[in-house]
Amino acid sequence: MDEHFITPAFNPSPNQACFCGSHLAFAQCCGSTQSHRQPPHSVHIIRGFLDATTTEKWVGLLDKKRGEKTGLKQGGEVVVSDKRVAERVFLGPVEKKLTRLMRKVFTTTIPQAMACDFEWFERPQIVRYPVGGHIWLHADNENYIKERKAWRKTSDRDVSLLLYLNDDFDGGELSFYAMNYVYKPRRGDLVFFPSDHRYAHRAHPVTSGRRYAVISWGAFRDAPRVHARPTNNCIFL
Repeated sequence: MDEHFITPAFNPSPNQACFCGSHLAFAQCCGSTQSHRQPPHSVHIIRGFLDATTTEKWVGLLDKKRGEKTGLKQGGEVVVSDKRVAERVFLGPVEKKLTRLMRKVFTTTIPQAMACDFEWFERPQIVRYPVGGHIWLHADNENYIKERKAWRKTSDRDVSLLLYLNDDFDGGELSFYAMNYVYKPRRGDLVFFPSDHRYAHRAHPVTSGRRYAVISWGAFRDAPRVHARPTNNCIFL
């Protein structure tokens, strides 16, 4: 096991200095439980990034499409699991427009916000969460090693992205467990954050309606790599 990719579990106490460098206690900063608080450090939310006309058009198309069940990777295979209840939906010709938009996000929007440079991003996916649809708490690039109380990096994802296409549903909140932060999706909002376990997150069950989100991940240029080569669905920048 490569120790370079092992990280002690992020488990800050309320009174310790916040990891963001604000010199405030964690409970008064990124770990605050106050309502109407600001997002934690490095969780970026751009309101109305995608205009209402486009989101309405895309959702209208998506509602007519059948979805494919998604799952979790186990031993190199995707296995349908009750920890992830969602469907992948394809937009046909609109997929090209979506990919161009994501290219802009990974070359301009996120680099400006996070002062970073990407080598590639994963081809964007559109996911539909029906009633009961959810994803259990997880990190996008690490797995927990129980016996070591540590996390091991398992993918080369560095930044995670969500673009919400609708908000006419109940439930479906996005929560960051360690930060005590809950975000209620709004149509057109772009959300991005580091992929490591500090930002382990959960998509809560949809209780009525259906929830559409675009998801993708990007890898920093010249960052240490877990794998010798990227996955086949990567788009180089």
